[in-house]
Amino acid sequence: MSKYVPYHAESIRFAKELTKGMVTPLEKYKAIISFVSRAIAYDYVRAIQIPKKGGLPDVDRCWKLKMGICLDIAAMTTGMLRGVGIQSTLCFGHADKAYHAWVESTINGQKYRYDHDGKAKVYRTEKRF
Repeated sequence: MSKYVPYHAESIRFAKELTKGMVTPLEKYKAIISFVSRAIAYDYVRAIQIPKKGGLPDVDRCWKLKMGICLDIAAMTTGMLRGVGIQSTLCFGHADKAYHAWVESTINGQKYRYDHDGKAKVYRTEKRF
């Protein structure tokens, strides 16, 4: 964990409970991604209040309010996935033309990308955490 992917005990504890009894990493991945996609909303107000390039995620706020910007959601999701043993990376860069954050995971040698927005066609990674 790091300042970009902080250890957030509540969300990780939830991820472990959510995936309890699941055997494969892919099952766990799908359960966590499904939860985040359904339960976490995009925070349009916060999006206009922060710098376009920079800042740190607020995972605690994202978890409590069940909403965040792409950076908050990607950081929280990365932590949850790592918390259940799935190799995951928080990525910053451009999704189409917008500065953005998303998650990349590797399961059994295969790469998976989770973008809460999910609308970009082209991703250019500039930083990984």
